[in-house]
Amino acid sequence: ACAGAPFFSEMHGAKPNTFMQRVLFARVNGIIAINKIIVAELQHTFPKSRARYAVEPNGVDISSFRMTEKREAREKLGLPQDVPIVLYAGRFFAWKGLEILPQAAALAPTVRWQMVGGDKEQFMNLVQKSLPENMCFAGSRPHSEMAMWFSAADALIVLGTARDVQSYRYTSPMKLFEYLATGRPIVASNTPAIREVVSADEVLFYAPDDAHDLARAAEYAAMHPGETASRTEAAKRRAGTYSWRARAERTVHFVEEASQYHA
Repeated sequence: ACAGAPFFSEMHGAKPNTFMQRVLFARVNGIIAINKIIVAELQHTFPKSRARYAVEPNGVDISSFRMTEKREAREKLGLPQDVPIVLYAGRFFAWKGLEILPQAAALAPTVRWQMVGGDKEQFMNLVQKSLPENMCFAGSRPHSEMAMWFSAADALIVLGTARDVQSYRYTSPMKLFEYLATGRPIVASNTPAIREVVSADEVLFYAPDDAHDLARAAEYAAMHPGETASRTEAAKRRAGTYSWRARAERTVHFVEEASQYHA
């Protein structure tokens, strides 16, 4: 940074109390964190810092999600028309708690559990479990294709596990923000990180790491669209709050205010 110029940093997790971090927090004018939990931990770790804080979760480009009628989307993707589909979209990483998916799929055999984001072999290497026949894999797909996959689904899944601190406390899942804009029912893990973004007014929660509860919630969301309609409408309204444009405008306002405070 230029000498004397205001200095800002965006942070996606807590930071250790090291010499370099203490230097940074002594110098920084403002921190943009992706959730309140991170802010609380940073303030506890660096209590002498004069930095101002803003909470800005990740966002979504709402204009990129032009949804298609479900039947048409399934026809284009070669998916069956007569089976409820719940969809998980995202890359396959161990910290996400992926092992719950085959367990839940086995408990809800009348539902197709569609994975978009990696191949079957990659998934099996991570979870080290056999997979039920109703789990299907589309591999990695381009982002431009995702609205079509979301359109084909009856419900969308957001994972979160209490076994990993990043997943449980610090994450701000990009897919959650995309899901909000789709008008499809969302089934989400009831973690502190996810509850910062949505409530039971917008999503169906399941207990973290509870495969039976995930199976129950996913099956219900996929097979009772009329009873989840109020949540999907609330989710679409909430999506506007998390557009990248709105986030950028709030961030610019924060930077301007914090710069004046330290002038």
